[in-house]
Amino acid sequence: MTNDPDRALFVGETCYDLTTLTDHWPALNEKFTSRRQAFCPGGGAVNAAFCCAELGLPPDLLTTVGLDDLGLQFASRAGRAGIQLHHRDVQTTPISVVRPDEGNRSLLRGPPQEYLRPFPELDPGKFSWLHLDGKQPDAAMFYARAFRERGGIMTSLDTNPRDNTDDLLEFVDVPMASEKYFLGKNCSVDELFAFFRRKGCKVGGVTFGEKGVYWYEGMSVTKHTRAFIVPKEKLLDTSGAGDGFNGALVFSRMQWPERPWESHIEFASAVGALMVQQFGNEQFPKLANVTALLESRPAIVRDVA
Repeated sequence: MTNDPDRALFVGETCYDLTTLTDHWPALNEKFTSRRQAFCPGGGAVNAAFCCAELGLPPDLLTTVGLDDLGLQFASRAGRAGIQLHHRDVQTTPISVVRPDEGNRSLLRGPPQEYLRPFPELDPGKFSWLHLDGKQPDAAMFYARAFRERGGIMTSLDTNPRDNTDDLLEFVDVPMASEKYFLGKNCSVDELFAFFRRKGCKVGGVTFGEKGVYWYEGMSVTKHTRAFIVPKEKLLDTSGAGDGFNGALVFSRMQWPERPWESHIEFASAVGALMVQQFGNEQFPKLANVTALLESRPAIVRDVA
């Protein structure tokens, strides 16, 4: 059986993000009015899936769905985006509170959820890409192993400091690490990439926000793709920018498999730059907007000595 070249599976957990823009966080027994708010679905793989769908390639999404009104809203929203949703029930949808502030953010996560049933087991042969955010640890490891055994399926990981991250890397082709994961390793970029290679990862990188992306392919030297410049007055909210980067990377590689990896990294970086200029994750960049941004400057990728 040949894997479908146009289908990707994203696996993660769903929450709702209440993003609030405020000049002051209230103290005990104090009231204060925020300047702006957004309330929309969140989660690493969820955001990446919605971004990929908006760009033009709606994926399958295996994620937690609450047995509450928010769960119904989320399922409806996924359907409108063309996403094929595979439920893993939880009782209630967790809500996280996000406060962006000049390129930084604070985040109060909702409480952990208890799964009400096992994750659905899908046929790996229906897909050509698997993207994980490391959440739903049992499902993440099951699919990482199953898709590696099936063969012919690219697997990417939103690489953050979680208990299962290093174990998952054994079955991942493309780890894209957050700066937080990198700092936790207490090593150089080259040393991190040597670690990824020992795990068998074919292409890997670290995203550093405005400092750009450091990455490698195979046994190449470390490469650097600079970030797109976003004026300070247009920088609204970094929440979801890394997730959008990951979703865009999947889209670009699946849409244009003949292009080099530097092109896919550049495309994903453009999506990240557009995402930080919007508030919350109510919308994701459209392909026309990404194309316009890419055309505004030539791709600059350089090797790092």
